[in-house]
Amino acid sequence: MSTRTGGSFYAKTWDEFLDMMRDFVDDTMYWLSGLSDVERLIGLCIFILLLFLLVLANGSSRTREPGRTRSFAGAFTLVVVFSFVAGLLIDSKIDPGQFLPANFL
Repeated sequence: MSTRTGGSFYAKTWDEFLDMMRDFVDDTMYWLSGLSDVERLIGLCIFILLLFLLVLANGSSRTREPGRTRSFAGAFTLVVVFSFVAGLLIDSKIDPGQFLPANFL
């Protein structure tokens, strides 16, 4: 058995990966906190459009016929639910970060 790939190597690599992810999340949260409401709304619209396109592309690649409105109804429901939750988060004065534990990542 090779001593180079021992358990400590994987544990150290995993810890470094988690540290890198913590830094990425902190930097992203800091960058997002500096955006105006209009910039956040534009980003949200782009994200919803991408979700909508992914659902429609998934529905169009099926081999069977799912029905006339099944793909559109699923994509529309996904967008409406996501928009409702995002609107609640934007309009509320509560910081969503409060609900996450301090050592989330």
